[in-house]
Amino acid sequence: MKRMLYVSIGRQKRWSYGVQGNLFAPRIKAAGYDLVYFATTDNMGAPYFDQDNILTLGGRREPRGNDVYAHHMEWTRADFSLGFNNCWTMAASVYRKYPHAHMEPVDSEPMRPDEYRVLLDGVRWPIAISKFGERVMREAGFDPMYVPCAVDSKLY
Repeated sequence: MKRMLYVSIGRQKRWSYGVQGNLFAPRIKAAGYDLVYFATTDNMGAPYFDQDNILTLGGRREPRGNDVYAHHMEWTRADFSLGFNNCWTMAASVYRKYPHAHMEPVDSEPMRPDEYRVLLDGVRWPIAISKFGERVMREAGFDPMYVPCAVDSKLY
């Protein structure tokens, strides 16, 4: 069984990436992955198991978790990580050391220079979450996978 470190904000957040984490994490686990959730900006305390029995790790001093990402990858012995947040918050120098897939919400045309730099220098597998993002990423020279952003049909 492959172990994945899912990197985003905490699932208790009821907006944006927290909503996406709530939709993706249980499905990733159900698909057979040994999932560990890294809530980068939350849970500055001890690890805990959430409502779906998914081990959740927190950040530390640096506000986006860059200071503990490598530790979490090593401690969990994750085969790879999957991130879903704004890549400009990531330290490419840290992420490039590990196999990392990243779901990037591209929201400008052309891509912002900071997005381009992090995707180029720190991400092994870029993922577009919209057809717009896929097109803009391809125009910037990337070969992204396309995985649509999740929607909770009970909320919308």
